[in-house]
Amino acid sequence: MTTLLNNTFTLTLIFLVGCLGFSYSGEPSLKPHTKDGFGSMLCFTEDLEFPKKFHEGGNITLDATTNVSVGKPFLMVVTFFGPGLPESKEPQLTMDILISKPDGTKYMKAEGAEVWFGQYRYSESSIQLANSIVKITIEPGDPIGSYKAEVKIKDAIKNVEIDLEKEFTVTK
Repeated sequence: MTTLLNNTFTLTLIFLVGCLGFSYSGEPSLKPHTKDGFGSMLCFTEDLEFPKKFHEGGNITLDATTNVSVGKPFLMVVTFFGPGLPESKEPQLTMDILISKPDGTKYMKAEGAEVWFGQYRYSESSIQLANSIVKITIEPGDPIGSYKAEVKIKDAIKNVEIDLEKEFTVTK
């Protein structure tokens, strides 16, 4: 596991195996964005154990939220399915992440974050969790209000980019 720290957020790279069943709860507007058979979704959860649960497999539920509190950590997770697979079965997936504060200024930025590493041993239709998980804790000195997360997930094999955007509201 590799971790990159920058003040109020942590970008963690994890290596996962897929789960047997996967569902979402807590946010009715969750729908994947798709293009040319490649799909992705962005969401937030206060369940800090979610990546571990996903890794362990079985039937799991992601309890998604768009409302968080100052000082309470939460995760930004990206799921995907249908990556382009070359003969080596190693997809080439990356993502750029930008989170903006309520006034529109940059809160955090990461470019070329890893989505998948190594061979992809799952069906193209299986939902997988991106390797890069962003753990965020809004500190007491940070503004409250509506933050915006923008993710551009890129599949170099299919030559496809998907733009994801989601807001989350921070309260005291």
